[in-house]
Amino acid sequence: MEINRTFYSLPLKSTFEKWYSQTPDNFSFTAKIPRSVTHFGRLKKNLEDLEEFFERVEGLKEKFYAPLVQLPPSLKFEKESVESFSKFIRNLYGGKIFIEPRHESWKEVDVMEFGFYPVYAEPGIYWDKEFEMDTAYFRLHGSPKLYYSSYDEDFLKELAKRAVKYDEAVVIFNNTASGAAIENALRLKELIDEAK
Repeated sequence: MEINRTFYSLPLKSTFEKWYSQTPDNFSFTAKIPRSVTHFGRLKKNLEDLEEFFERVEGLKEKFYAPLVQLPPSLKFEKESVESFSKFIRNLYGGKIFIEPRHESWKEVDVMEFGFYPVYAEPGIYWDKEFEMDTAYFRLHGSPKLYYSSYDEDFLKELAKRAVKYDEAVVIFNNTASGAAIENALRLKELIDEAK
């Protein structure tokens, strides 16, 4: 499950602990890095908010899978700021960190060189790329109508083939406005099980 709430404001650590206790043993969470860092701070300011973020998500214990760094569409690639941000966040967290750049200037950037796993977002700048990595993170927002459109069978079949290439795959359907996400997720699970 992807926690979007952390993007806007951080729940208390006790809330994360409650989510931990209310979910099955094999449940995993990802959580968005606060917008104070990504959107307002643009990876340069408010970095101290990351310390609070990681302190609180500790309440999820081993169920915390990874943080998601979703960047604003206007944030251009700047090597120096990305290197500095990577160094800062890596001092706080040693696990996998996923990043979703959305400005075209990132399209040819190998974010893995900076210690990040790229997000395959649809629509998104990395959707048609393939990175050499053990884990993939797919974020699906609906197409052609964002947050509404359901994905058809052919798309889901291709996604299943793509997902099973990795040791692990996180797939988030964000086409929730019309209720398509649950149907798409359940069908994708069937297709992945068939493809294994």
